[in-house]
Amino acid sequence: MAVVDRPARPRRQCGTAVLKRMALALTLGLSFGSHATAQIVLEAGGILPVLTPESVAIADFNNDGDQDLVVASLVGNSLEVYYGNGDGSLSPPLSHTTNTPYHVFCHDLDEDGNVDLVSSNSVDSSFSVLMGDGTGHFSEVVTHDVGGSPMAAVAGDFDEDGTVDLAIANFGLGVIQVADGDGSGGFAAATTVALMEAASFVVTLDLNQDQHLDLVVTSGNQSSFGIFFGDGSGGFAIYQHIDIGVDDSLWDVAVRDVNGDLLLDLVIPCPNQDLIVVYEGSPFGGVSDAQMFSAGITPEAIELLDVDGDGHSDAVTANSASGDLCVNVGNSSGQFASPVGSVIGVSTSSLSFGDLDNDGRDDFVVANDTGFVQVVLNKSISIDVTQFVRGDSDGDGTLGVGDAILCLGHIFAGQPVTCSDAIDADDDGSKGLTDAIVILNTVFGTSSALTGLCTADFTDDFLPLCFDAGICGL
Repeated sequence: MAVVDRPARPRRQCGTAVLKRMALALTLGLSFGSHATAQIVLEAGGILPVLTPESVAIADFNNDGDQDLVVASLVGNSLEVYYGNGDGSLSPPLSHTTNTPYHVFCHDLDEDGNVDLVSSNSVDSSFSVLMGDGTGHFSEVVTHDVGGSPMAAVAGDFDEDGTVDLAIANFGLGVIQVADGDGSGGFAAATTVALMEAASFVVTLDLNQDQHLDLVVTSGNQSSFGIFFGDGSGGFAIYQHIDIGVDDSLWDVAVRDVNGDLLLDLVIPCPNQDLIVVYEGSPFGGVSDAQMFSAGITPEAIELLDVDGDGHSDAVTANSASGDLCVNVGNSSGQFASPVGSVIGVSTSSLSFGDLDNDGRDDFVVANDTGFVQVVLNKSISIDVTQFVRGDSDGDGTLGVGDAILCLGHIFAGQPVTCSDAIDADDDGSKGLTDAIVILNTVFGTSSALTGLCTADFTDDFLPLCFDAGICGL
């Protein structure tokens, strides 16, 4: 079979693929405040051979309480459906022929309580619908032509007539299309509702809180994305066209309230810059200025979820050049720590999450378009602890002038310390000259800012937490 052409996503030259077929675990203590520490533990699960898997999605197709998996095989011209066993393993797949599926997602299109499938078929210039019956079986594939190169789609009732519609990011035509749904899984011909050059991905949300669904669409050959406000009748108008400020092409966007202000935020991976970019939501429907955080090498796909169970959103990226799945632990203010991850293999291009082993933690499935899908089980935990004496830089259990001296030596000369968070005497989440001043003021009695007692870290920061068993009796 000839390899089909598709819009090229950015790829960096990589070395030999590294694939760990045995179980692997990465455990790392990360401070995120609220007297807790995160242990990110990722274990490799099963490996599923699939011809050019471009997209993955997790849902319960047969209503047995276990999460299942669908994989879009681009060159294989099929959707591969795997049924979960509830322990992290998956059954052999059932194959559904679909021409050049590039992106797949799950939604109950006819609102019968069963999961249906929609694929965007980039080379075939179409989208396909498979209706689920709740037992794990799907209807015959129904395909709708849209022209161009549809790269992704999302479901929502955009005209508010009580039925589910589809919005389509059409890369080849440079437009956003909407196909009006009839409530039974059928769709009218797609019509253009807005322009967006090289539209590569689309999500829907009510960004301006007017009770109408809006769209956020990325551009696959520009460093930009567009916010389109819906009018409730199926129409959309551009509100903002935002250049992220670095040279890149954008292929994904995730939506979640990452800072706890009850407004939805946007997080976008920048594959050429090895960054994730955070745009906090505004009460008026726009977004804030960009905040940039380091990611893996060439992050192509992103999900936002609470990986470690601390109540804060973490960012998880699939990174093609570094061949890994990375977790950026988040805190309550929407900041993200440096990434940690596990090796999967080069060209990781898509991911999805769901609790595959029924342990209460969301696990991951990562598509590697060199020919396999990797299951990654999440065993991460958060631990509430009491750790250290704040201001006790030298770890002797008392506050003295020596603590201020060591604090200064650490800040200005890099002297090693056993407890980085203890140096943060003013508990502002950073280490600086004011910390030494707070220590001295406490020692000489001009301030009572420090108690000299064991404490937890009540500041939501990324300074490594300490476990001072000798002093605090842990």
